[in-house]
Formats: sequence, C-alpha cells, structure tokens
Amino acid sequence: MNTILIGVKNAGKTTTGLELADITKKKFVDTDWLIVSRYNKSNQANFDSTYDIVSAIGIDEFRTLESEAINSIDETDAIIATGGGSCLDSNNVKHLQSIGELFYLFVTNEVFKKRMEHLNNSYYASFSNLSEFYNKRHQACKVAAN
Repeated sequence: MNTILIGVKNAGKTTTGLELADITKKKFVDTDWLIVSRYNKSNQANFDSTYDIVSAIGIDEFRTLESEAINSIDETDAIIATGGGSCLDSNNVKHLQSIGELFYLFVTNEVFKKRMEHLNNSYYASFSNLSEFYNKRHQACKVAAN
C-alpha cells in the first residue's frame, strides 16, 4: 500500500518522503516533481519548480496539471509526497485515498508563515493574509487524512 504525505505548503512532505523512501527502500514519487517533468516535456520548457509554472500559466491551469499528475499515479507500494494544495480538490483526495493511506504532516500557522518568508513569487505574494491561505489548506488536509 502507498504511503501518501499531505500537508500545507512547506510542511516537509518531500524531505520526509525522501527519508521514508530511503529507510523503507520504497520508490519515492513527488507530485510537484511529476508536474514539472510532465510540463517541461509537453511544452519544451525548462522550468525548475512548480513556482515557475504557476507564475507562467496561473493557478487555475496549474491545478489542472496537478490533478492530471495525481490521477496518473498508479504505484502500489511507494512513498508519495503531494503538493500543498492538492487536497483542495475533492477528486484528487478521492484518488489518493483509493491508492493509499494519507498522512497529514502538520505544521502550525506560525511555522508555515516562517517557511513562506523566502518565497518571492507573485502568486503567493498576492495573499495578503497568509493565515487564510494556511487555514483553507489545513482544513482540507485534516478532512482528507485517514
């Protein structure tokens, strides 16, 4: 069964997932990395991160790419790290729940804000209230976790 890590942005899903995969000797899948790879291949682009893609195409189109990436996962015994907004879409959550057990990596709002300070991205900078950004994702992850 897949172990699926969910949580708000910068909760440590990728870092934790890599460590778990190393310890358990399981395959590691990161949906953000999957999105970047798929986007670059289909658009002959060379983006380094999902931040770059969001800046280039906007959040709505990015969420479509995210859903496509999540729904393409067919692993059965892997460690999977999801993007911070993946649980905002109930269809993403349903698919993830159908392929594994979801674990919510919780961080407080204060920790989240501290970790967001380094981001200089127009999408994230557009949120004048990071607490609202956090709370929406936190609630979605709490509901989604097994």
